Amino acid sequence: MKNYLVLTITQEGFSWHNEDDYLAGKKRPVYAVADGVTMPAIEEAAEPSASKKAATIFCREAVKFTEENYSRLSLKILKAAFKEANGKAREMNEKRDYKLTAVAAVAAVKNGRIFGARLTDCGLALIRAGKIIFKTPEFWTEIKKKGKTGYGVIGKDDNQLKYIDFYTWDYRAGDFLVLFSDGFENHFSRKDFVSALNGDDLKEIEKRLKEEDEKLIIKDEEKYGHERTILLTKLN
Repeated sequence: MKNYLVLTITQEGFSWHNEDDYLAGKKRPVYAVADGVTMPAIEEAAEPSASKKAATIFCREAVKFTEENYSRLSLKILKAAFKEANGKAREMNEKRDYKLTAVAAVAAVKNGRIFGARLTDCGLALIRAGKIIFKTPEFWTEIKKKGKTGYGVIGKDDNQLKYIDFYTWDYRAGDFLVLFSDGFENHFSRKDFVSALNGDDLKEIEKRLKEEDEKLIIKDEEKYGHERTILLTKLN
């Protein structure tokens, strides 16, 4: 039985097509969200957007690797999953004149702990009773604050992987684990949106999230995203 909810939205009239992808493990509680890095409007950058291929490869390979190594789950395994996925995306790009890349997040749950990792501006959050317990910092604000330079993407050399951020934290039964692309980043600053992440009925939660998303888009379409994906699962 499906135990997670996904919203993936492309704003009507937006010139680019949705480059996000996601995947949940079939056998283990492993989840991934990735966002293809927007390409110029040439060749395959028509519908569907070419860079989504890199996002799809990441989700497929990272979830597969993590599931296969779930008995040894750790942050090192997640790092290895990123490396595996990056290698597969790089193989695709070796045959191309221009490179298809993506940013991504992956998380796995085991024995009361969440293991998470993100590369650049995808994100992770833990929500309890409609309140944020943990959330990855907004990426571009964080690197400016810390004086960092550079960022990494999937689909190039393994040097990109030095930019991965790793996280681990405890959770309680009933908490929500959330993975999201950057189009949902600013939604988390709104209490009404976060408070919608509460309850047992995933269909009802989906309805509330869509309603809150629509309100925010009406309020400020540019700030609250054109293409965006959020995956959430209630933890036992």
